[in-house]
Amino acid sequence: MTQTLHDLEPDGPRPSAAELFRRSQFTGSELRNFRHLDPERTLAGDTGAALLSRMVALAEAHEVRQRALQPDAVKSRGLTASTLLANLASLALNRVDDTRFLAVPFNRNAYANTDLSLSAMSLLRDAMLANGLIEGSAGGQRIRPDDTSFGWLTRMRATPALRAIFADCRISYTSIRRTVGDVLILRDRKAGVPIEPPVDVEMTRQTLASMNKRIEAARIELPQDAWARVTPGTIDAMHLDDEDRAPAGDLAGKSLVRLFKYDWRQGGRLYGGWWMSLPKRERKLLTIDGEPVAELDYGQLHPSILYARIHEELDGDAYTVGDWTSPPMRELGKTTFARMLNTTTEDGEPRAIQMADGDADKLPPGVTWEDYLPTFQRKLAPISEWFWIGEGLRLQREDSDVAVSVLETMEEHGVTTLPVHDSFIVPKQHRPILRYAMTKAYREKFYYHPIIK
Repeated sequence: MTQTLHDLEPDGPRPSAAELFRRSQFTGSELRNFRHLDPERTLAGDTGAALLSRMVALAEAHEVRQRALQPDAVKSRGLTASTLLANLASLALNRVDDTRFLAVPFNRNAYANTDLSLSAMSLLRDAMLANGLIEGSAGGQRIRPDDTSFGWLTRMRATPALRAIFADCRISYTSIRRTVGDVLILRDRKAGVPIEPPVDVEMTRQTLASMNKRIEAARIELPQDAWARVTPGTIDAMHLDDEDRAPAGDLAGKSLVRLFKYDWRQGGRLYGGWWMSLPKRERKLLTIDGEPVAELDYGQLHPSILYARIHEELDGDAYTVGDWTSPPMRELGKTTFARMLNTTTEDGEPRAIQMADGDADKLPPGVTWEDYLPTFQRKLAPISEWFWIGEGLRLQREDSDVAVSVLETMEEHGVTTLPVHDSFIVPKQHRPILRYAMTKAYREKFYYHPIIK
C-alpha cells in the first residue's frame, strides 16, 4: 500500500492508522520545534527551476488522473510546489538549527482566496512521503470531555534523501525568493482599531521599502566557522524574542517589517532580518558586500526616553545602584527594570517582584533580594509612574520611530543598514554617518543627546 497522509481537520477524510505519519518516531518536544508555512517564499533562479521541475514530475508520476489539467490548475500546482519546496529547503539550509519541522495546513479554509491549491499540496505531500523524501507527523483533532475540540497542523521536514536532491540541484539561499508583503503589520488588533495605519505610520512605508531593496541587493555574510552551535531543537535556548526566533539562521530572511500589536500606538519594532538573531559577538563578524562591519547601539534607551518625558537627561547608569555595579548586578537591574516596565497590575500599583531563576546568583555575598529591590526601585522613583502599566509596548513604538528615522537618513546616504531594534550595523567605513544619523534621530524626537555605544 502506498503510504499517504490526510489531516483530521475540517472537511478532511479520516485516514487509517497505516496512512498516518507514525507519531511514535518523534517526541512532542521535537515536533514543537517548527515554523509555519510561509506562502511568500518560493523557489528562484535556474537551480530553483531545476528542483521544481524534478519534484512536479515526481508528483505527477504518483498521480492517477484521467484528464489533463486546465492551465490555471497547472499554474497553481507549480506555485504550490514551489512554495512548499522553498519552505522545506530553507529549513534544511538553516545555519542555526536544521532540525525544525514545517507546519502545513491541510484543509480547504487554509487555501481559500489564495493562489495555492489544497489538492496540489496534498499530492506533493503524498508523493514525497511515498518516496521517502519527508518525515514528520500528521495533523489532527481531538475532542475534549466538554465536547470542545483542539487541533494541530501536520509537521514535515526533509529526509536525507530530499536533502541529497537539494544538493544535487545545487539549492542554496539564492534559490529561494521571499516576496515582500506589507511592511506594516498589526497583530491582535483590538476592536474599534482601524485596519489602515495612521498617517505618521504610513509615511514610514517608503523608507522600509527602499531599505529592503538595498538589503536584498547586498551580500550579507557570516563566516562558516562563526555560526553559534546549538543543540538541535533547542533554538529557544538562545533567549530570542518570538519574532527574532523565526528567521534565526535563515539567510533568505532579509525583508524588514514593522510589527505593531493591539493598535498602531504599541510595538512597531523592526523584524524579519536573520542577523537579528545572532549573538552580538557574532554580529561583529558579519560582512556587507565583503566589507567588515561596525555596530552602534543606543545605550539605556528606554530609561533615557522616560527621563526625557520628565524633561531630564539620564545621569549615570539606570541599571546599577550604589556600589552594586558588577556585570551580574547590572544584568539584574536590566531584567528587573524590564519586568516593572512590561507588567500590568489591575490598579497600576507596584507589586512584589519575586526573584526569577538565577537572580540570587547575581547578588553579592550578604545582599538579599529584600535589600536590593527597594533600593533599586527608589533610584528609579522619578520615572515610576510608567511602571506596572504595561508601558513597554508604547516605548517600543517610540524607539521604533527613532529606528525608522535612522534608516531614512542612512537611505539618503545610500548606505545598507541592518537594524537590530536599538542598534544598527553598517559597513565599517560608514560608522561616522551612522553616528550622525542616530544622534539626529534621537535629538529630533527627545531633544537630549543620546548614549551611543
